[in-house]
Amino acid sequence: MDTPKHDVLTIFGDFNAKVGSTNIGSEEVMGKHGLGEINNNGERLVEMCTMNNLVIGGTIFEHKNIHKATWVSPNGKVKNQIDHILINKKWRSSLIDVKVKRGADVYSDHHLVIGKIRLKLRKNRYKTPSKIIDFGKLKQPEIQQNFNIELKNRFEVLQLEENEIDINSKWQHMSEIYLKTSEDILGYKNKERKEWISDKTWALIMERKVLKSKTNQATAEQQEGMKDLYNSKEKEVKKNAKADKKAYIDKIAEEAENASKVGDMRKLYNITKQLSGRVNTNSTNIKDKDGQTICKFEKQLKRWKEHFEEVLNRPEPEISVDRTEEAPPPIEIEMGPITDDEIKAAIKKLKNNKAPGVDGIPAEVLKSDINLNVNILRDLLNEIWEKEILPTQWKDGIIIKLPKKG
Repeated sequence: MDTPKHDVLTIFGDFNAKVGSTNIGSEEVMGKHGLGEINNNGERLVEMCTMNNLVIGGTIFEHKNIHKATWVSPNGKVKNQIDHILINKKWRSSLIDVKVKRGADVYSDHHLVIGKIRLKLRKNRYKTPSKIIDFGKLKQPEIQQNFNIELKNRFEVLQLEENEIDINSKWQHMSEIYLKTSEDILGYKNKERKEWISDKTWALIMERKVLKSKTNQATAEQQEGMKDLYNSKEKEVKKNAKADKKAYIDKIAEEAENASKVGDMRKLYNITKQLSGRVNTNSTNIKDKDGQTICKFEKQLKRWKEHFEEVLNRPEPEISVDRTEEAPPPIEIEMGPITDDEIKAAIKKLKNNKAPGVDGIPAEVLKSDINLNVNILRDLLNEIWEKEILPTQWKDGIIIKLPKKG
């Protein structure tokens, strides 16, 4: 295979191949914990793994047979291990488990196969939040009103408790109130549930999941009747999900039509992209002077260096600039306190549906009640202006920090 040796190569799929539990002569590509007897497709799979230095993960780890069988016949009597996870031999130690999860609620005669891979990666300095607050709920008038009332009450308490504390501590307290109120009132997004699935369909999905669990734990005689019940529930879920999907598409198509009528091209574009399901994954390749694509990171950096040296190191222009002209008069800057209108304008310019900054406060929260947030932020912003910005002096477009008195 044309794959770099340092890459982790994994292959997943239904190979329709039984490799069995005997690994004599094939110790390098499989273990002793397979299921059943090897068949013709299994021999071919072992041969392919031997030629390409691959390991069959499902045969390495010791589990019960129910956690090895990946396929069950319609009558429930024949169980085989025909779905496999393969990994290249160099990264064999990174594969820490392969196991069948029968509880996965998938309407199929195949069970879900899970493989756990552990890699040692470079430490990420930036923490990605595991939970995302559902700021989309602020579009609902009732929730928005409750959010603003709670926010106002908490900031009134904060103002009563505040004494002589520094600016950074004040902002820390304020940002904590914004985030804590968002967490308590809005809650977190449900990653498992799609946006278009209704509450009724989700309840049916939960019922189907319970039936799946009961079927796995039932005896062979009990499974016959429970499978019929599960199939009936599956049809009901599909019917409701199809109706939900159609209603959702009709709704956003109507929103796109309304956006087109009022000339909101941004919203129209976003809805069209959402309906088409297309994601632009094109990235510009870095090429050398001969037009060949550069893959290695070190060579890419070297090519960027060459590029900027050629672009930035230009010869002096033939026409010299006359520097004897008088400098333009200094720009007069309003040095008074920050007004409410300036804060409102700044909040309105913030774009929705964008990742928040380091404070974690998105634009939707500040826009939920602009007047309330102006009252909350005004005193702090003016304190920053008076204590941090004003003790500076502008000279020839450069800010010079003035020494502190005393």
